[in-house]
Amino acid sequence: GESPQPMWEKDARAQLESFPSYQLISWVDASLHTVWFCPGSGNEDAAALDHTGHPLRQQAMTAARESFSFAVAGPLQSPLRQPAFAIYTTVMKDGQFKGFLVGQLGYAQLLELIDRRLNISQRYRFEVFADNPAAGPTSPGLPLYSSAKSDDAADPHLRQSASFNFFNQRLTLQLTPRALYASADRQSLPRLALFSGLGVTLLISLVINLAQTARARQ
Repeated sequence: GESPQPMWEKDARAQLESFPSYQLISWVDASLHTVWFCPGSGNEDAAALDHTGHPLRQQAMTAARESFSFAVAGPLQSPLRQPAFAIYTTVMKDGQFKGFLVGQLGYAQLLELIDRRLNISQRYRFEVFADNPAAGPTSPGLPLYSSAKSDDAADPHLRQSASFNFFNQRLTLQLTPRALYASADRQSLPRLALFSGLGVTLLISLVINLAQTARARQ
């Protein structure tokens, strides 16, 4: 966390290249303001950001510092980018708190990776939403991901939903069978549970792995 800026930026760029789901990697010092961040393009609002000004970020920083580990803030919304979540990893040196290494990742990019890995979209329209208290009671929530459109229209009457907790976030996953498979599909609910469970497990595993990588690089 206290390496010279050129070295820090080189390391951050290597991480961005190896895992393109990152929107942003930043160093937040003990004053809880962003000091360094990468990449600069598309993240102009990150400069000197006061992380205490956002309740979700503040909660994550408190949890990460109290556990001497990591915590997740999300969903985060910005006019400059798609919805994201941020992993705050506590940095200590000689027993003193120095700040946080923060990796911010786009939901859509990660969920697309999981969609491809589980081959969900071939048979289903796959959609993911996050609870959004500001939305109306009839809204499914904040849209995080929707599988690519297909000529094989999905049947909305066969849609199934399941909700899961993801680091204190409530995510709702929806599967709607493609028309080609709808008549033959009699296992949509069990498959929803299977795909949703595997998807959330993969998502959690990726977050833990990224947090451990960040800690190893301190």
